[in-house]
Amino acid sequence: TISQQLIRSTFLTSEKSAKRKIREAVLTLELERRYSKKQILGWYLNQVSFGPNIYGVGEASQTFFNKPASQVNLAQSAILASLIKAPSFYYPYGPNLKRLLERKDYVLDRMAKESFVSQKEADEAKKEKIAFKERSLSLSLAPHFTIYVENYLYQKYGADFLKKHGLKVYTTLDVSLQKKAEEIVKK
Repeated sequence: TISQQLIRSTFLTSEKSAKRKIREAVLTLELERRYSKKQILGWYLNQVSFGPNIYGVGEASQTFFNKPASQVNLAQSAILASLIKAPSFYYPYGPNLKRLLERKDYVLDRMAKESFVSQKEADEAKKEKIAFKERSLSLSLAPHFTIYVENYLYQKYGADFLKKHGLKVYTTLDVSLQKKAEEIVKK
């Protein structure tokens, strides 16, 4: 369930053991006892992965559509819902864009079947051409390393210092070796 996934990703490790499963079950029951399904869903949507280094529906809507989540239309919201199942596979900038769009149509059909939208609204949304925001190339090379360094700097110096003063950063990353490693991994 969404509650179990939220508990697992927030409070527990991915270790597969009976002890962890029992903890997960107990914490899930307590979570559902104390909070509404709407609140739990909100927490889940604010921490779930939507792709590489994209966590939460707000960040995903900004990344893919350049707008806050509150301003996405029906077709765009179906794209976001589609990504949750397999964010790496359905990543819009990856090789499976066609499959993502097929999944979006499936989500829209299910929304109509469950009476969240009319069939007419779903059909109109399925016809809509989805325009994704152009992918930023700033993190195209070694994104995990870049984010690691950025997080380190924020922890060490704080956001205020970095905004006011900025820094010139030199790292140990060898760009030519990194590019070669990425080529090898792609092959």
